[in-house]
Amino acid sequence: MATVRDVQKIIHRYARHVRAPRFSLMSLREYIPSFVRRYQEDHPELELLLGPESQGLLLGHLEQLEQAGVIELTRDPVSSLPSSIYYSAFYTAEIQRWYTRMNDDRTLSFPAEEDIPVAIPSHIVQTVAVAENLMHWIESEGEEPGQILRLRFPDGINPLITTVRSLREQMLPLVLAKIRDYLRSDNAASFMETKLRAIFRNREMLVRDEIETAQIRPNEALQSILKPNDFQFHFWTQMSSMIIKEYAQKGEKLDREHAFCQAAYLLGYYVVHHKTRIQKDLQREEARKVLRKHLQKPPYVFELHDLYMLTDDRGVLLTKKIARSDIETWIEEMLKRPSEQDISELVSIDTPEKKGLILHSAQYVPLLLRLVQSATPVLRRSLTHRMLSELQNDQSEDWHKDDAAFEFELLEQVRQEFPLLYGLASFKTLFLVVDGQELPHHEKTSAMAMIDRSKHSLRSWSSILGITREEVYRDARIQLPFWMVIPVLGSIIRLFRAMFSSTDHRKRQKETNQKKKAPPRPSSGRGRKQHFQAHIAELQSRYLSPGQTPQERLDQLRQSWNPLIDPRAHENLVQDVNTLCRDVLRRRRYDRSLQPPTPEHIKDLAEKIAASSSFERIKRRKELETYLELYMLTLLGKV
Repeated sequence: MATVRDVQKIIHRYARHVRAPRFSLMSLREYIPSFVRRYQEDHPELELLLGPESQGLLLGHLEQLEQAGVIELTRDPVSSLPSSIYYSAFYTAEIQRWYTRMNDDRTLSFPAEEDIPVAIPSHIVQTVAVAENLMHWIESEGEEPGQILRLRFPDGINPLITTVRSLREQMLPLVLAKIRDYLRSDNAASFMETKLRAIFRNREMLVRDEIETAQIRPNEALQSILKPNDFQFHFWTQMSSMIIKEYAQKGEKLDREHAFCQAAYLLGYYVVHHKTRIQKDLQREEARKVLRKHLQKPPYVFELHDLYMLTDDRGVLLTKKIARSDIETWIEEMLKRPSEQDISELVSIDTPEKKGLILHSAQYVPLLLRLVQSATPVLRRSLTHRMLSELQNDQSEDWHKDDAAFEFELLEQVRQEFPLLYGLASFKTLFLVVDGQELPHHEKTSAMAMIDRSKHSLRSWSSILGITREEVYRDARIQLPFWMVIPVLGSIIRLFRAMFSSTDHRKRQKETNQKKKAPPRPSSGRGRKQHFQAHIAELQSRYLSPGQTPQERLDQLRQSWNPLIDPRAHENLVQDVNTLCRDVLRRRRYDRSLQPPTPEHIKDLAEKIAASSSFERIKRRKELETYLELYMLTLLGKV
């Protein structure tokens, strides 16, 4: 069966026959029988182009060639059938043919426009000044391979015609062939060796070997340009310069001397191009090693934009050496798993706050175990304080007595306070890492203890963290006042407190405000959220000086109310305050109602938290209450 390539050959042969790239479809059909009869013996499949289905077959192949950009079809406005063909690759193919012939006939020179058997329209030829921007056309990946180029050389050297594809794929071996012809002519090799030995002192043997290679071993000579060492790079560039100088001042040059100079100019640029490419490859490889090194150092977990800010040992940004696209490509490669049973070099982690975090798999288990170790005391202290507060307020919650409810509360605490730990806790990732890596015995044992093999999942958070409901309840109960622990005495005191308690002014004011008609809120979910955030931002601004951020103000207040000097104890106290604050807000469920609180309500909550018996040692109550108010607004701003 005649193929698309066969039809393209027929089109090209007919375009050469009429010496024009544009012709009618009818004239092509008339030409096809003579072409088929001429080549039928060697290509019997072409006979189908003469059969009863030839028209449909030809039209189908023409449409495929049009989709590939090889030809352009002009269609009849009435029937919509093709009426004429423009063979856009006609001139390019003629130039390619010349360079193909040069491979077989080394006496041919590089082609000038007049050497091509058809006249090339000037508007499709791009003139390139070799000394100024040839490197762009050698290096740029964005240029059309079929673009025709007219290379103009300095010093009165004849221009040549080529294409981007020929410049990149065919030209260099032909350049070396012309250099070889030069070295074999008129004792040029001896002359060149003498000149180069004066430059490369103490390396005379290397000079002789390279000249000999250029003369009789073309493949080795080509490799010394494609992958030059330092000596070969300087050898070829010096030879290129000497050939150009030899003929630069000569007024009337022979055709072969023009060819020598053309080859010398092109050789110099090819050597520089390939040397630069090798240096860039080495630079990329070095940058990749630096990237891998950083991925196994703190903070261990990265977002993609964090990698753009990494530096080498001298403090130079990696993006100064390589493109961002290189980093992105490497990360994609390292995230690909070799198979379903093997872990990738990097793992991707999703936390409640961020998606697509990057972690080196070798750091997965150590980081997970460190986070479990650091989270356990904080979460135990947080749950204990929360339960203590609820017990002091005579609140009986399900999670005080039910293990399932306690497990849910613990899960929520981990998700909100340790989002990275929450994101790392993946059965599939942990299992593949443990199964596919050589881990220290203690790490492997601890990691395996987190896996429930029978259920193909991780164990419960209470098991992983070693925090049980009974322990939390016991620790909270121990801290209760003694009268609350004794049932009869506790009931009597609660009765008296209820009888003599009165509602303070702030509570009455709060009830009055709640009775007032609230301003209308947006009905859509997105509008309500925007209204909520705008209200919170307005409340937050009341606590800030001009140009001050909420975090800066919180840091100031924290130093004011926290009386502890020891850094660890100082930070633990801050964590306790923040945890209780988050617990109070969580029970109010602002994230669901999106009903913004009033300033009075925020102040009232802050006073209640500050009055907790856990914070009796904090003497600067006003600063603490202000901190709590701003911290709550900061949390609400993230809803």
